[in-house]
Amino acid sequence: GRPVTVLGLARSGIALTRFLADAGALVTAYDVRRPDQLAAAIAAIDGPGRSIRLLLGPDVDPEDAWADSDLVTSSPSINPAFPTTEPRMREVLGALLDRRAAGDRSLPAVIWEPDLFLRLCPAATIGITGTKGKTTTSALTHAVLAADDQHRAILGGNMGVPIVERLLELRPDDRVVFELSELQLPTLSRGTTV
Repeated sequence: GRPVTVLGLARSGIALTRFLADAGALVTAYDVRRPDQLAAAIAAIDGPGRSIRLLLGPDVDPEDAWADSDLVTSSPSINPAFPTTEPRMREVLGALLDRRAAGDRSLPAVIWEPDLFLRLCPAATIGITGTKGKTTTSALTHAVLAADDQHRAILGGNMGVPIVERLLELRPDDRVVFELSELQLPTLSRGTTV
């Protein structure tokens, strides 16, 4: 029942929107793109029991998206530190983070998708990162762990379905292999189990 905002409706934003709505949050999804450019994303977040407030298009002020929210979530690629983030979003998100860092708790907290997953994951996590070979190493690690029929092995992160979509099905005895890119690492407040 808590209000949360998801910034961006690309792959991670869609996954976050579905996860948070299915977990019972009151979700507002913001994207600078127009609704006609987001038809597939809008269809992907539609589902039984999901009531999602959409704020879409270049005329929408991003700050309006989190005006009444307790939490702002996003893909790591939407970040005031990255020049690829839309300029207006970079500016207002940067101001939000600066004010929170200065102690203003009247504004919502900001958390990126990989960090949200690690904070809520009940299972052991194995993080795989590096310059080259992350996907291969992740797949091989998953294959080794999957050979143990006593523990389910889950593979996620940069490949396939965003791992946050698997969160509600995870059990404490599962093992999660989590591929992490260089964009994701600075957004983490904690590490993986291994």
